[in-house]
Amino acid sequence: MHKSCGYCYVIVRMDSLLNYEVVSHDLYRGSDALEKFVERIEGELLNIQTDLSAPAEMIMAPGDLKAYNDATECWICKEPFLKPAPEVLQKLKEAKYRLLEVKEWETCMEKEHPEKKKVQRAYKEALGRLNQKLRIGSFKTKVPLICHNFWGYDSHPLMKVVSKFTADKLNCIPENIGKYKAMDVGQLRFLDSFQHMGMGLDKLVKCLGGKIEKFPLTVNKEDYKHAQELANVFMNYTIMCLQDNGLDPSHYVFASGMFNDSLYKSSGAELKLMTDMNEYLTVEKEIRGGMTMACHRYANTNNLKCSDYDSSKLKSWIMYEDMNALYSGAMTQYMPTKILGKVDLEEVPDIQSIAPDADIGYILEVDLEVPVHLHNYFADYPLAPKKQIVPENWLSPYNAKLVQDKEVEGGKYVTGEKLVQTFYPKKNYVVHYRALQLYMRQGLKVTKIHSALKFKQSPWMKEYM
Repeated sequence: MHKSCGYCYVIVRMDSLLNYEVVSHDLYRGSDALEKFVERIEGELLNIQTDLSAPAEMIMAPGDLKAYNDATECWICKEPFLKPAPEVLQKLKEAKYRLLEVKEWETCMEKEHPEKKKVQRAYKEALGRLNQKLRIGSFKTKVPLICHNFWGYDSHPLMKVVSKFTADKLNCIPENIGKYKAMDVGQLRFLDSFQHMGMGLDKLVKCLGGKIEKFPLTVNKEDYKHAQELANVFMNYTIMCLQDNGLDPSHYVFASGMFNDSLYKSSGAELKLMTDMNEYLTVEKEIRGGMTMACHRYANTNNLKCSDYDSSKLKSWIMYEDMNALYSGAMTQYMPTKILGKVDLEEVPDIQSIAPDADIGYILEVDLEVPVHLHNYFADYPLAPKKQIVPENWLSPYNAKLVQDKEVEGGKYVTGEKLVQTFYPKKNYVVHYRALQLYMRQGLKVTKIHSALKFKQSPWMKEYM
């Protein structure tokens, strides 16, 4: 069994100008390293709490005062400062014309117009609420403790010691009984930097260049190889994220969560959640996923460069095509933003006439059939896959032989819901209108439309992608 023999950490503080410095560090070797680590971190937390609760002067960079005076929108929510109601604007307009006659408009604006005061008071109240949400609680705000590969084996020894030496309750986000995505111990939050930067520390350090003189986190040359490399890597990553989208990765367990917030923040899209349970279940039960397969490709060609070229046959060539960026490509297209509810079938336009970039889209519940004359054409890849239980009498001779020869499940056929492609008629098949358009262009027949769900759509992810 592995035993811990030492630790090294650095505590980093960053200001609003993205300058950072080491405020504390420690290196220890010994058989009681974990116990010492917990004791030291508890002491460091007290210092951090004191630091957070102490009043600090505002850091103003050159140009900040001018930017503050010239600002026209809130730096937090990006909403304009003044959004008076139409009637207020009308009153100000009327007052302006009256006062222009006696040349008192500028004097009035230098003073405070009653309506202007009312708008500014409402704005200040709203801004106060935003500031309260951003306020750091010295004894409540989580203090991130960044470990590389904490998610894996490295967290196990620490978990045992922390539970013995602290009275705080442990909360964790587990993946399974042996892996923890994050762990809260009182005010401390243990995070895994590997979930943001999925490479070994040695490779990450090479990305920085490797010269100790290039980084401000200089404790001393002996300690540099221990904790300083991780600190430099993660702080470099933090600065990049803050400059790019204004989000701090130390507030996120995974990079995916941060990028998801970055998408919503940059797009400004207002997505409305589905609130009707029947509509939600209609869509949820037909989330199918995608087909996967392992196939042996075979292609034959006939041209002058082939050793077995046959001049009596048509010339042919092979061209291999592949589409990449499938996920991001799909997300650049028009996506739903608001469900408008079910509509009467009489209101549904001709399916083939709905444009891919229309403002309104549809999710349809239909019955589909594959004409018999198309069965051979689609033999290798039938359209419109469906989740269903596959009965044993559907097994191909090859699959039946695998069961008979005890190659699968010990010779016992086990039923279960699978995503399958068949030529059987599809009843109550829920499908997006663009997928249905493809099926119809390929020859599938819509025999009945049961219902239609209407939604607004826009390419709200496109710019971010």
